[in-house]
Amino acid sequence: MEIRHLVETAFGEARGRADNGKSRGEVNRNRSAEFVSRLATALHRECEGDEQVIALSKHNADHRERFGVNELLFDITVCRTDTVASGTSGGELSFVTKGLWAVESEMAKDKREALIDFNKLVLAGAENKLFVGPQVSDEGDYLRVLGAAARHCSGNLFVALIPHPGEWADAAHADVRVWQWTASAWESVN
Repeated sequence: MEIRHLVETAFGEARGRADNGKSRGEVNRNRSAEFVSRLATALHRECEGDEQVIALSKHNADHRERFGVNELLFDITVCRTDTVASGTSGGELSFVTKGLWAVESEMAKDKREALIDFNKLVLAGAENKLFVGPQVSDEGDYLRVLGAAARHCSGNLFVALIPHPGEWADAAHADVRVWQWTASAWESVN
């Protein structure tokens, strides 16, 4: 799975779709929601053929009937599931057997806001974790702050920085930058 390609694809698809809203803030929220929805679909598509894998996201109701919620703990949760007989109604209830991806997205250019959402990934038991944030003027300092928490995170950990939704019209390319946490530092994924 090439995480950079998945993020670039989701960003490219979202850029062309979500420009509606009455205010600048509403347009930015809609763009961000579209990106999260596209990324959830892309991550789920990587597990195609496995009927037990689902992708839960606030903006995607594909599994609401089967699982009972759109979103579970994270902006995107990709997990393997199973079912158990409910006993009383004769139906089945779904439950999580394994976390595959936990994804958090925070588009505020504020390191404090980023760290609040990044903390959720430290708590996550999923094999893979991804934090998506905005491109900022001092990426080194932004990554330094996230790195302090990354030291305490298990599994495969990635950070992707995309243009802020308010800058999408000005972004000539899907300029996505991705890093992976390895031992004690962020390494660029190209």
